[in-house]
Amino acid sequence: MLQELNRATDSEWATLRMLDVEMDGMRLVSAAGTPKWDRPLVLPLHEGLSSVVMNEGAVSVANDYPSHPNAESSATAQGAKSMMTAPVVMGTKVVGTVTVVSTASNHYTDERVALLPAITEGLGVLLERANLVQELEAAEEAQRRLAQENEVMAEISRIISSSLDINAVYSAYTAELAKLVDFDGSSVSVIDLEKNTLTFSYSSDEWQYGRSQQLTATFSETVIAKPIGRIFESSESEAAHPRYLGMERVLRAGYRSFLGATLTHHDQVIGVLYLR
Repeated sequence: MLQELNRATDSEWATLRMLDVEMDGMRLVSAAGTPKWDRPLVLPLHEGLSSVVMNEGAVSVANDYPSHPNAESSATAQGAKSMMTAPVVMGTKVVGTVTVVSTASNHYTDERVALLPAITEGLGVLLERANLVQELEAAEEAQRRLAQENEVMAEISRIISSSLDINAVYSAYTAELAKLVDFDGSSVSVIDLEKNTLTFSYSSDEWQYGRSQQLTATFSETVIAKPIGRIFESSESEAAHPRYLGMERVLRAGYRSFLGATLTHHDQVIGVLYLR
């Protein structure tokens, strides 16, 4: 499109920039022209014709670009004499700009100026359609994910209620849970708040099964303090001196990311589920 725009307006260069709020500027998306025009990846909002267009929402023409108050130094250094910029609009919002550049002064006549808005209007429509498609795809994915979660939760409820012996259903339970969350290991500890202890009643690592320890200074203690769940990220160096009591062997086994969630019964904490 930009190459065709160069041909139609008899310009040397053309660029497409989109507003980047995080970068606080206009991000270069595409460029065309020969010889190659060296442009900054992000143009500050106060520089260039793009800044004028973003503020006014209309085509801006500078047929004596070097003398324009918003002239950008690297553009003039490369021979830009005339420049024309038009807004790219999605709905009613200006989201970007298209710019054409000539090395000749007074290059952009009324006829050439009339070409640019027609092209950028079409570009805005294309971007709107692309954005709509992305939103529809995201909505469909969210619906698919919700349906999957509901299906898995129903299966988990069926598994748990199928036996009073949790050991008989634990493997099936974690298999269903793995459909929702990626993890390499899991375990469940029973919490005794009166005795201030935790006991690993179920674990995918045999060495952890049945182990008991005090609750104070453990990862479990922080999970209980934040019932919505807790995430813990570790590093290689922490394996020798873990921040939580009882984590030495788990870290030595290579686990680095941990998710903990409280298990409750009648609003009382009875355990913690760990994924790692």
